[in-house]
Amino acid sequence: MTTINNSIAFLEDDYKIPTTISSYMRPAKIEKDVTLVMRILPSWKELNCIRYYEYFDTREEKDKPVRSLTPFESCPWIWLDNKWHLKVPYEAWSMKIYNLNDNVVQLFTITQLTIKKAIAKKLQNEKYKDPTTYDIEIEKEWEALKTEYSVSFEKDSTYTDELLKWKDRKIDWDKFLACEQDVFSDIIITKEEVTEVFNK
Repeated sequence: MTTINNSIAFLEDDYKIPTTISSYMRPAKIEKDVTLVMRILPSWKELNCIRYYEYFDTREEKDKPVRSLTPFESCPWIWLDNKWHLKVPYEAWSMKIYNLNDNVVQLFTITQLTIKKAIAKKLQNEKYKDPTTYDIEIEKEWEALKTEYSVSFEKDSTYTDELLKWKDRKIDWDKFLACEQDVFSDIIITKEEVTEVFNK
């Protein structure tokens, strides 16, 4: 008769489930008790932020965004489930950021008015006019059934251009506005990946 040794652990004590870091980030994805620390990167023409209008077409199996740099002339109506639905476009901001939590370049999108107001107000201060020179910290807070966001700004940072050197990615904003899938191009592999290749 075979006996089972119950003293043998199933997994190592320090085991962690592997996670995949997305190329896209939104405030809604910030986890509880985690403060997102990010640095805005130069990315679009003379601006570091692209402002546009967006709504989602829900007629397909997967919701499809529709974007425009200028306001839509009228709110679109969509026929779905035997009834008409009014889709109200909203203003969104998107930018390229360096996520200091995960050490990765991402496309970050903001629709929350609280966050936009905080950043816009800080930009009026001469010392904070260039958002690529300081960190922005965003924390999500829950109050009853309401989600709130707090925003702070930090000049002292662990960010350096050397961090970005091996991780930068170009964003094709024309593809983004056209709602195409692959908006990242010319991905630069990380320093660790280069070392791994040469050590094989």
